[in-house]
Amino acid sequence: MRHPELLWCSTVALALLISASATSPIAVSAGLPNQSSRHSQPWVAFPELPPGATRQELYVDPSAGPAFMYVRFIAGYALPYHWHSATQRIYVEEGLLELHFQNPTAERTAQAGTLVLISRRRLHSVRCTSAGDCLFYLSSSGRFDVHWRPGQEFSKPLESQ
Repeated sequence: MRHPELLWCSTVALALLISASATSPIAVSAGLPNQSSRHSQPWVAFPELPPGATRQELYVDPSAGPAFMYVRFIAGYALPYHWHSATQRIYVEEGLLELHFQNPTAERTAQAGTLVLISRRRLHSVRCTSAGDCLFYLSSSGRFDVHWRPGQEFSKPLESQ
């Protein structure tokens, strides 16, 4: 592909990465019944996003540079069109993520076990369309930022500024 907009591929590579991390401090804990207890890091809100999205920072502070995090979108959560300065890699663990792009033929629904690559500066929107929360791993090749499409900017409520 000359200009891949979205890469859908086997999850073998990511599964190997996750299984290889079993001895690292960010390892996925086995036998825990509650998804929110999967990692030892606390759930924190994304300051860049509307309420309803939380993350566990697994590797590096996302505002400081390349990062790896575990993300939860509540059921029905939607982000309007936006883009990031860095490439985003998403591995969906649970739920359905609906992704929209400027090119309608690139629209996809990513289910559990799907790996998605979103190129830097690629305008997209995301919605959790499952009945339950969407849980996914997010790897950013650089500092995590959000640039909203003009007219769709997110403004924080006054009490959280």
